[in-house]
Amino acid sequence: GKYWASLGDVFVNDAFGTAHRAHASNVGIASNLESAAGFLMEKEIKFIGGVVDAPERPLVAILGGAKVSDKIGVIENLLKVADKVLVGGRMTYTFYAAQGREIGKSLVETDKIDLAKSLLDQANGKLILP
Repeated sequence: GKYWASLGDVFVNDAFGTAHRAHASNVGIASNLESAAGFLMEKEIKFIGGVVDAPERPLVAILGGAKVSDKIGVIENLLKVADKVLVGGRMTYTFYAAQGREIGKSLVETDKIDLAKSLLDQANGKLILP
């Protein structure tokens, strides 16, 4: 990240979908160079902020992805404001494993099974799996 930062004057991050990842291509550069959010990033932040701060009801959040570990904070925060949180994608298998369900050869984050159990417990039925 430091090397890439040396090649520019300003870093504009417009990739909301990867902003949470601590990769050299975003955090590494931003840590070593004047940085700003791009127009698309700003639009996403305003939209999500409005949904979280003053949601219309019912509020249903849909999340997908491979790893529970990437979405822990998002799931925890959405469980506080959403009426339902629908979880899909490969991370579903970690939740299935937490429920003691058979997952065959599906990929699972075995080190996150206890966390998935905790999320299911605190969800009080708000977390919906396929």
